Amino acid sequence: HLLRDARYAIRLLIRNPLFALTAAISLAIGIGASTTVFTIADALLWRAPVGVVDADRLVDIGRSQDGQGFDNNSYPNYLDVRTRSTLFSGLYAVRMDPQPLSLGVAGGAQRIYGGLVSGNYFDTLGTRAALGRLFSRNDSEQPGTTPHVVLSHRFWMRNFHGDPSIVGRVLVLNGKSFTVAGVAQEGFQGTTIFVPDLWMPMNMAADAMPRQADRLLTSRDAVWLIMGGRLKPGVTREQAQAELTTI
Repeated sequence: HLLRDARYAIRLLIRNPLFALTAAISLAIGIGASTTVFTIADALLWRAPVGVVDADRLVDIGRSQDGQGFDNNSYPNYLDVRTRSTLFSGLYAVRMDPQPLSLGVAGGAQRIYGGLVSGNYFDTLGTRAALGRLFSRNDSEQPGTTPHVVLSHRFWMRNFHGDPSIVGRVLVLNGKSFTVAGVAQEGFQGTTIFVPDLWMPMNMAADAMPRQADRLLTSRDAVWLIMGGRLKPGVTREQAQAELTTI
């Protein structure tokens, strides 16, 4: 019966090729969409992020209006929460989507993408360097004072062929010189699905986003970053929520 049904189905498809093509395309689109959704869900929900220590102690911190929504934050808000909070062992800020940058190369420029992060970003996540060093909470936070970058491992391998002498080399990004401080460990991409080619300190935001340079680090209305933190041992999300609401 199975062979008979198969032969019958094949005759019908040959008789109506447009229907067969439509069915094949529909199946391909459905399978592709399902695979994409599963890949994103796997990266966000089920797989522990590479290079992040005790990820279950990390929380995202959003801004709401009258208890509604979960929005981005401003840099002044981040500084206030970081200064006044007592229930987190570390609080960081990061721009969710990498920023397009122009990398100066021989004979022209190359489009790459950079992530903007606070100086304590890597410390709070517990990430290690594969080469050189990462940013730390000891780095200056004064605007424009730390023209350094950390390369992603993939970008280092792809563009510089894993050259260990990359540390200390100067890269020209958006026309400004930045020194390579180090390379992140292999597979590290932070806590989002977006993988930048490199990371830049947040106090250098004016060089990455020059059109908004006058307000990025000073205006409470410039809500362009995500805030996250690591709960201290024994602290619950409910306790942290109460403290943040007060702040």
